[in-house]
Amino acid sequence: MTNKKTLEQVTEHLEDLLNLPRQIWLFGAGISRNSGIPLMYDLTNRVEALLSDPSAGLNIEDIKQTPDIYKAIKKQLPSSSHIEHSLSQIGDLISLAERKEDPVVTLGKSKFTADDLRSAHRHIQLAIRHTVECGYKPAQGKGAEQIGTIDNPIVSRKYHDNFVNSLFHRRRAGLEQQTVVRFVTTNYDTLLEDALSHAHIGYVDGFAGGATGFWDPKNSDRRLKHVTSISRHTASICKLHGSIDWVSDETDVVMRVRSSAIKPEGKEQELLIYPQATKYQVTQRDPFATLFSEFRTAMMSPGQNVLIICGYSFGDDHVNEEIERALRHGPGNLTVLALCRQATSGPGELEENEGLPPVLVKWLQNQSYGDRVIVAGSHGYYRKGIENSIENQGEELPWWTFDGITEILSKGAEAIQ
Repeated sequence: MTNKKTLEQVTEHLEDLLNLPRQIWLFGAGISRNSGIPLMYDLTNRVEALLSDPSAGLNIEDIKQTPDIYKAIKKQLPSSSHIEHSLSQIGDLISLAERKEDPVVTLGKSKFTADDLRSAHRHIQLAIRHTVECGYKPAQGKGAEQIGTIDNPIVSRKYHDNFVNSLFHRRRAGLEQQTVVRFVTTNYDTLLEDALSHAHIGYVDGFAGGATGFWDPKNSDRRLKHVTSISRHTASICKLHGSIDWVSDETDVVMRVRSSAIKPEGKEQELLIYPQATKYQVTQRDPFATLFSEFRTAMMSPGQNVLIICGYSFGDDHVNEEIERALRHGPGNLTVLALCRQATSGPGELEENEGLPPVLVKWLQNQSYGDRVIVAGSHGYYRKGIENSIENQGEELPWWTFDGITEILSKGAEAIQ
């Protein structure tokens, strides 16, 4: 690319995308980090600490063989694996055990039953829920480790509040015809739902009912029309990996409840936190198949659509495949705007391919749809290839973070000038 643009020109293009009426926002763990919810490897460390010492806050009276199972699973996985990989691996092993006449699997020198694995799966889910609800901040520099508790959580909603208010009450306030903003997230927390409610934004999430709801996707369209009729702004939420407030009740109906209402009576309730599309997940629970279908339909829908990706590391192959399929086989009206951090090897030195995630490099360079992929990175702005579109790169750009894109939604181009 020979005709590089100024930061002001590039920001104008970015603003044009943010002003499109039909928006899908894909969120990952990065948007909740400042809120006190750890990223994946820090979450892994905290979950491991809770499993090794349940009295530290998890309060599981009978943790059985979970620590041994978890250690055995870790030995099977690459050193770069995190807690979601372990959870998915256990899910697959449960599926394998249930297909055997003798429902037992061997891990190392030990044998575990399907029930042992199910208990370990649940205990890990409980440790994740506890950490996400209470918050955890690892030690950084001279700052000490911060551990939230049920009585004294350290999770803050203010960043999500700022985003929701900037998007709906500032950026979209002047639109003559309001359209539904679709949020798709791999996060388990409820900060987005809480922020929408506090901003008086009606939303649909696939559940019917009130504070305690039941999974009922058949009536989502009806509820969406109802919410739209009574609220100027409307949103839908699609939680691809489940949520800390989803459980399966005694009749195998998926319920949405807050933890204070989760009281195991009769059959032990099961949390629905599933990080990836494992065989166990697909065969046991409907919501995930339906949620991915809704994500697919949103990206394929008529009209000009923009998928804005923030806080997502592009580490979920299933999600990446859905986006690529929509770009490749959709009607050609989907634009992808990816906000991401670029990897550096030293001060001012980007790694190979501009330090961009490999999947983004692949999309940018694709001959059939690459012109519909834009990357607003920490050190550049990329279109139709991986050459930086900005004339002077300068210091790290703010637009790739959750706070940064919130500032642009709120203040426009002046936020980064």
